[in-house]
Amino acid sequence: MLTAIQALELTSPAADEFRGESVLVGDGRPVFGGQLMGQVLMAAAASHGDKVVRSLQIMFPRAGDVAQPLEFSVDTLHSGRTMATVGVAVRQGQRHISRATVLLDTEEEDVIRHAPPLPAVGDPEQAKPAENLSHHGAEVRIVGDVDLGDPEQVGPPEVAVWVRWPDAPRGDRARNHAISAWYTDNMLIGAAMRPHAGVGGSMAHASLSTGVVTHTLTFHEASDAADWHLLANDAAYAGRGRVYGTGRLFTQDGTLVSSFSQDSMIRRFPGHVSARGPQSGAM
Repeated sequence: MLTAIQALELTSPAADEFRGESVLVGDGRPVFGGQLMGQVLMAAAASHGDKVVRSLQIMFPRAGDVAQPLEFSVDTLHSGRTMATVGVAVRQGQRHISRATVLLDTEEEDVIRHAPPLPAVGDPEQAKPAENLSHHGAEVRIVGDVDLGDPEQVGPPEVAVWVRWPDAPRGDRARNHAISAWYTDNMLIGAAMRPHAGVGGSMAHASLSTGVVTHTLTFHEASDAADWHLLANDAAYAGRGRVYGTGRLFTQDGTLVSSFSQDSMIRRFPGHVSARGPQSGAM
C-alpha cells in the first residue's frame, strides 16, 4: 500500500503532463481530496521549478476511482519574473474529476508582518493518539476528549489535532507543502457534525453522503512536515446540505504555516443509491 509521501511521486511522460497513483482511505474507492491537492501542487511546482507554490484553489466536481491512474495536465496561464499562475486539470481516461488554479512566486522581503498566535491547546504529548486518523505515514494526536465518529458526542463545531509525517524529507519545500496540504482536507466536515446529536463521522459514506466541493489553501511560510504541526479547524456554517469552514496550520513554536477554507456537502443518500458503491454520492 502506498504511503502519502510515495503517492506524491509523479511520473512525467511529456512536458507539463504527469501521472500518479492513489492511496486507499477508509473502505471506499473514491480518491481522497487531500491526496489530489498534494499531487496537484507537485505537478505545478515541477512545471515552474524557479518559483514556490503560494496558493491553491481546487474544485472536486466528480469522485475519482483509486483503482485507476490519475493524469495531471498543467496549463500555464501566466509566467512572469516573480509570479506564475497555472491551471491543473485532473482526469482518469476521458473523465475529468478535478480542476485547480495554483499561484507560484519568488521570495520577497517583508514590508509589514503579523500573524495570529498559536492556540493554547497544550503540547502534542498532552494530546490523545488518534489511531483511526493516523494513516499513510501520518502520526495524529487529537486535542481534548473528542471522537469525531461518535454520533452522540456533542461539542462546538471545531477540532484541533497535532499531526506530523516522520518520514517527510526535510528541506524539500515543494514536497513539504504537498504533504501538509493532505490533512487540511480531512477535518472540517467532522467538526461541523459535532454540535448535532445523532450525527457523526461514522455515518459518512454510509447513511450520509459527504464530500469536499471546493478547497482554497494559502501557504505563508516554509516548514518541515516531519515536525509536529497544529491543525486548527472551525466549521462556521452548516445548513442546506452544505458545510463551510476555515482552518490554520501552525508549527509547534507558533509559526503560521498555512490557512485554508473549504466548502463541503453533507446530504442523506437518495433511496436508490447504494451507499457503499464504488462511486456513491448524492451529487
